[in-house]
Amino acid sequence: MQNVGAISIIYEEQKKSSIEMIKSFRKNNPDSSIVIYCDGVVLNIDQVCKEYNCKCVIFPEKIGYPASKDLNIPLEYLHRFLQCSNFIKEEFYINLEPDCMVTGNLKLNDNCDSFIISSYPLQWSFQFCGDVVRRNKVMYELFDLYKLFFKSEYFESNVFDKIIGGGGMIYNKKFFIKILNEWELFKQRCLFVKFIFDKYEISDDYKNICHDLWYFDYMLSLQIPFYIEKKLDVEKENETVKNYIIHPYKNFYI
Repeated sequence: MQNVGAISIIYEEQKKSSIEMIKSFRKNNPDSSIVIYCDGVVLNIDQVCKEYNCKCVIFPEKIGYPASKDLNIPLEYLHRFLQCSNFIKEEFYINLEPDCMVTGNLKLNDNCDSFIISSYPLQWSFQFCGDVVRRNKVMYELFDLYKLFFKSEYFESNVFDKIIGGGGMIYNKKFFIKILNEWELFKQRCLFVKFIFDKYEISDDYKNICHDLWYFDYMLSLQIPFYIEKKLDVEKENETVKNYIIHPYKNFYI
């Protein structure tokens, strides 16, 4: 069995909840690496790193909550996150967002090779908010785009309802370093995917609930099919992960 590391994102307004998540992870995973992605100025961050044995990567310019109609904001956020991946010593690490409580010792089988492992059933709405007409228009174009990049026997039309790369997920470091090393290609694909979305306006019935904001994990989910090299076993669950990660965990969330 192998240990799982952690990347924790901290900015000043959510410092309290982030520290509680780090504390829970360190208590149950004393030998795992923790890398703090410090978003802007965070008071007493050196003391936090010393107390919980963390490495800190400081990005002076704060982004804050990474959701925007401007695609560049979540792209920059994700790029920073991937840079932090370089400092994880384990093969896998959890995206320890400020509402992801870890209550046990996270270990994976040595032969695990998944690129994302979830603690709960995988699904993603792609923010269509029930707008079936728009969903069908966008997704058919995306399916055609994805098919250009992988063999037909790997393609499952329902896989896009089951993959997501957000908080509480465990990531394969090798896979995410690959994205970092091919960052310009990743950005180009993101821009093209956004172009497809932008071609179709939200129906009038859904404009009040669909905001077309872009998130870093949203973009990541839409990109995953480009990297599929074998048939995905998306239904397979790791019981240790399932039992020990609580997300969302709102008691400390500010």
